[in-house]
Amino acid sequence: YELDVGAEKPDSKALEGSGHQSYVTCVVLAGKSIVTGSYDCQLVWWNVDTKKQVRAVKDAHAKRIRRLAASPDGRIVASVSDDMDVKLWDAATGKLKATLKDHKPLTPHHYPSMLYAVTASADGKLLATGDKVGHVAIWRTDTFEKVGQLEAPVMYTWDPKQRRHSIGGIRSLAFSP
Repeated sequence: YELDVGAEKPDSKALEGSGHQSYVTCVVLAGKSIVTGSYDCQLVWWNVDTKKQVRAVKDAHAKRIRRLAASPDGRIVASVSDDMDVKLWDAATGKLKATLKDHKPLTPHHYPSMLYAVTASADGKLLATGDKVGHVAIWRTDTFEKVGQLEAPVMYTWDPKQRRHSIGGIRSLAFSP
């Protein structure tokens, strides 16, 4: 939905198109496009001016898309998902540029992990991704190589009584200006 928060009585308007088949979990502005990600594993591009759907990438990921980030110049959209892949997309065409792999699919207690967070640096040269067990990877956006990592294991917790699932994780990331 689009909402004009500057209006005296804001009214929400649905974006036009078939859109998503499940929960929309993230939205970014990338150049002249709005890009949305969802639990339906697809990315949808919307025209900023017309608010109409431009394209959809079905099966952009194998599992739920958790977060999106756009490069400051609006040329690249990064997506992260429960499939533990980081994908970089050309914002203008919707074409896949790279798939980055570093995050482990299982937690230390052998439950599925999740890739929750992604952000771009202010200069657009770096990307950071964070997962459920507190692992952060830092990537170059020009060569797609991993250039650093950080471990924050205190972000991951385990309930030893119920033993049904783990909780916690890196839910958000930001680069210091």
